[in-house]
Amino acid sequence: MKPLKDKKWKSRIDLISPEFILEIWNILYYWTEKYKANSWQWIPLDDHYASAMRHLLEWKKWNKYDKESWKSHIIHAATNLMFIFYNQKTND
Repeated sequence: MKPLKDKKWKSRIDLISPEFILEIWNILYYWTEKYKANSWQWIPLDDHYASAMRHLLEWKKWNKYDKESWKSHIIHAATNLMFIFYNQKTND
C-alpha cells in the first residue's frame, strides 16, 4: 500500500528535543528582558564566539548554571552558536 503522503523532503523537527527548543526560547526571552529584542543580530560574530566559549568553559569547570540568569551554561552556549549560525548564513 502506498503512503498517503510523501514525507521524504519534509522537515523532521521531531528529531530535535522539545526541551532543547524551549530552553533556547527561554534564553531568547531572557535576552529580550535585558536587551532590545533581536539586538543580537548586530553583535559581531567574535563576540558571540567568545560568549559561547566562556559558557562552555564554565560548564567544563562544573558550574552548571550561569550566575546571572540561572540558566544552563550549555543552553547559553547553544544560543550563541545559533546566533553565529544565523549571522554567518545571512551575511554570506
